[in-house]
Amino acid sequence: MREENIVITVEGRPSRTKLLNMGMNPELETLFGLYEGVPRTERTSGYNFAVPDKITIYQEPMEEECGNSREAIKEQVRRTVLHEIAHFFGISDPELEAMGWD
Repeated sequence: MREENIVITVEGRPSRTKLLNMGMNPELETLFGLYEGVPRTERTSGYNFAVPDKITIYQEPMEEECGNSREAIKEQVRRTVLHEIAHFFGISDPELEAMGWD
């Protein structure tokens, strides 16, 4: 598979504003990752000129959740990247939950 229009980045944590804009409570909820873009299932022929889609992985929430366990962090990164790539391919959160990927 060759995808040319996607960027994967790592940031410390999602901003309070980003969480609020997503309808989340920053005091109680956070994100491990976020896909921003147009899923492949929704693209049109003019998509070639769009800015790249973006997958952001948030390091600090993962470290807080997993503690000092290197293996737990590796597994959470793997699950998060796969989850966000699923969104890239047009798979919704309810569909992921139905497949056991909560």
